Order: sequence, then structure tokens, then C-alpha cells
Amino acid sequence: MKDYTVSIKHYLNTNVKPSVIGGENYYPIFVLITAKRKTTKFKSLVFTELYTEQMYNDIMTSTDKEDKESIKNELTAIEQIARLTINELNEFNPLFFSAYVNFSNSIDIHKNKVTYLSYETAERDIFLEYKREYLSTDINNLREIKEEDKYGITQYYLEEITDKELKEKEKNSLLGFGTNLLNEYIKEKYQLKRHITLFEFYGQQTQQIIKEYLKPKILKYSIDEVVNDINKLHFYRSIEYFKFFTEGSKRTRDLPNTYNDLFVFYMHKIISHLKEKYKP
Repeated sequence: MKDYTVSIKHYLNTNVKPSVIGGENYYPIFVLITAKRKTTKFKSLVFTELYTEQMYNDIMTSTDKEDKESIKNELTAIEQIARLTINELNEFNPLFFSAYVNFSNSIDIHKNKVTYLSYETAERDIFLEYKREYLSTDINNLREIKEEDKYGITQYYLEEITDKELKEKEKNSLLGFGTNLLNEYIKEKYQLKRHITLFEFYGQQTQQIIKEYLKPKILKYSIDEVVNDINKLHFYRSIEYFKFFTEGSKRTRDLPNTYNDLFVFYMHKIISHLKEKYKP
């Protein structure tokens, strides 16, 4: 991933009309982002309440672990998304960026399905995701069965595989591990009943969990580089859903036309990148 200067900071937006409670003014916390000589701002996705100036200062200077992690997680996620979008668009588009940030907080990594991407069958695996999406069985535990009917028409079916086959599948995967198993590992580490959002996935805490998961794995590249590719994989795979998200607002409705190459060839882009980089 190319290195760009990205400046991000929280601030209390005292330029908006305050909510007056008990004689004190309360304001929302915003995030200010500057990259490639362009600037944008939006409400914090983590600090969603209203705050007095003293409350804001207390949070930003807090030594409390939870406060510090919340700040770092949001800043890291926003920076990750900024770098991913700049790398793809070759520019910093504040409208695209802001829309994607808000979108990433509305979709979880289970919905944003990625697969094992075996080197030989990467394209086929992607198409199978559409079938897996409507099944209740864990998509990690499915195998494809190819048959021809009496008319010579090829049909594809999915059936469960054994634990032994599952481990072998992970061993032979393109990246050297199963990304869906990684998602389950993250879920267990957070001890949540739900999967985390894509925005949380890009946060500092999750990025560290991913590195922890990768430590015992046999990888072709450094952990940091593989993590970057995992982030890219989730970014490109999410574009299908992001397209629907953009259609919900007049402001963002033209983004798929503006960046037609991305919205049409998103899977080809990431598959080509990974297959070339991780080829045997």
C-alpha cells in the first residue's frame, strides 16, 4: 500500500447550535481528516453522544484504557480506509471516503464474505459465495459438487466437509489461512455474540488481533504486509454492498458512475493482485 500523509484528529464541533442542558452547552464530537491537500469532516462513529467542552477535554486527555482504545481504534480505522481509498482512486475524494466510512459501520464482516481463494479456483470460489450466502450452514464447511444432468447441463451443489478436509483447505489456501476462520477467531477474542463491523475490523484493536492470529502461520510475506492484503480483500469485497449503499442518497448516487472501473471490476482487481503476489 502506498504511503500517503493522512492527518486525522477529533474535535468538539462548537460551530453547530448546542443543546443546552442544565445551563451548559453540549456539542457533538467530529473527526477532521486531511489527505492529498483535501479536507473533510464528519461526526465521530465512536463518540456519538453530546459533550461539554470539559467532558471533551477529559476524554481526549484521559488515561483510562477504554477511552484511549476508543480514540485509537477510531483513528486507526479511518486512516486505514483513507489509505485504501486513495490507493484505489489515486486521489482523496471526500465524498467517496465519508460515504464508505459510514457504510463500513453498517456492515459486519460476516456479511462481507471472503473465501479461501485457492490459487487455482479463486474466481470460482467468489461465485460460490453467492450460493453460500443463502445457506444457514457455516460457509467454511461447504464443498462444491459438480454434476451434469441428463441434458448435459452442468449443475453445482454444496455439501458439508469434514474437519480434516477443512484444515487441509486452509493449508492450501491462497494466503496460507482461511479468512473466514480468522473472522471467527476475532469474534471469539471480542467475546461477542455478533460479528464486528467492517469499521471495527479496521480499528487498532482488531488489527492487533489479526497479527496475533497470523503469528503461528507460515506466511509468504511479513505479517504487516499480509494484514494489508487482508484489509484490501475486505475493502474490494465490500464494494458490491457499498454500491447499494450509495444508491440510497442523491449525494452519493453518481459514485458508481464516477468510479465505474472499481464498481464493475472490484473482484477482478483483488483476485488478480492476490493471485499474482501469492502464486506458488
